[in-house]
Amino acid sequence: MNQNLEKRKILYKSKGFHKPEDLLRNRQNQQIEICRQNRENAISANRLHFKTLALTLNNETVEKEDNEISFESQFSFEEFEEFEEMSKNLFSDSMKNQWEALTKFRNFLYIENSSIFEMTKVFDLRIVLRFVELLGSGHEYIQWEATIKNNLYNHLILNSGALNPLLTILNNLQENDSLYCIVSCALTTFCSVQIKSEVDWYFITPALPTLAQFLNCKDEMIIEKACWTFGSIAEGGIQQIQIIIELGICSTLIKLMNHPSCYIKLAALRCVTNMVTGDDFQIQMIINCGVLQILKELLSSSKEKDSRIRREACLLLSNITAGTVEQVEIVYQIGLFPILIELMMVADYYIRREACCSVSNAIIQGRNNFELILNIVRLECISPLGEILLNDNDNDLIYMILTAIQIILHLNITSEDGTKLESDQ
Repeated sequence: MNQNLEKRKILYKSKGFHKPEDLLRNRQNQQIEICRQNRENAISANRLHFKTLALTLNNETVEKEDNEISFESQFSFEEFEEFEEMSKNLFSDSMKNQWEALTKFRNFLYIENSSIFEMTKVFDLRIVLRFVELLGSGHEYIQWEATIKNNLYNHLILNSGALNPLLTILNNLQENDSLYCIVSCALTTFCSVQIKSEVDWYFITPALPTLAQFLNCKDEMIIEKACWTFGSIAEGGIQQIQIIIELGICSTLIKLMNHPSCYIKLAALRCVTNMVTGDDFQIQMIINCGVLQILKELLSSSKEKDSRIRREACLLLSNITAGTVEQVEIVYQIGLFPILIELMMVADYYIRREACCSVSNAIIQGRNNFELILNIVRLECISPLGEILLNDNDNDLIYMILTAIQIILHLNITSEDGTKLESDQ
């Protein structure tokens, strides 16, 4: 008890001893460390919920409309007075008042249980514009606090013009500055919005070259977030995939698929997987950058123990084998089909499923190339296809396997003596 009392006395005597600059730097370092510790949760959220985020927002909007009265009743008079005081200080000319107000707003936004009504109160357009204005401040304290991130309101923040001040700050920072990591993460978060119109592109396009530079950053967290951001952008379709290709970052993304960090590896894989959902020309561009060689290393390496990496690699490959016959032939020449067929027999369910899709797509797309189908069949793919067909309940996968088997049965691939090759078609 006495020891605790002595510690409290020492802490009390030290109060005010540290400089404000040191306190800010310590808090920045703590914030960065928290981000690093929560990295895996953030990856999971980004990876699995790109599409469900929009549905969640819609549901929350409906709940807001249905329960607006109850939300308002939860927002007490004392909280309303505090909110008004925060707003007043935010527009004050005093740097101290601005800093205190921004700190309170930031803490308020990080409360997970804040109601939609309260969050909407904070994101009054007038206040958002003030955040943007303070981003252009020359004071690091104010800039750091003004970099407030919230995924649910990215569209509102973007439309208020927050991106240009962020880019200006980044251009004036060195990579080893603590503020660089915070602003970089904010930029990647803002650019991960679901692009719904040309207006969104108008605000995001100026940031793309800066995002591309993040891929060569020393900080692994920034690289990872940049990969997820480009992956989110690539989900928008052929036009957005083409813009990413024109940035000249395909080779960099493919190299990151073999990065020592599994987090970066997974993010880069998902990004390239989304990019090969484009047209045949775009898929060929990715192939020309050497993606198949990297995939072969990932799928055949005994060191790669992470099933998520192998599953994502098989998914990427299934998108490629859904391309042209020429692209399927390249996959065969690289030697990926023996690896896929082995995975169909020994891997876990999800990897087997994606490997099965890759082989089935190849047979379906190569149905007019007798020699190609023959070579794939001779790798003994029919038995694992049949086993998955008997044990899987996914109608889409069953239909795909049945189509592939039907194509094989339509081909008289060998004569009785095993030398004559013919086709019914």
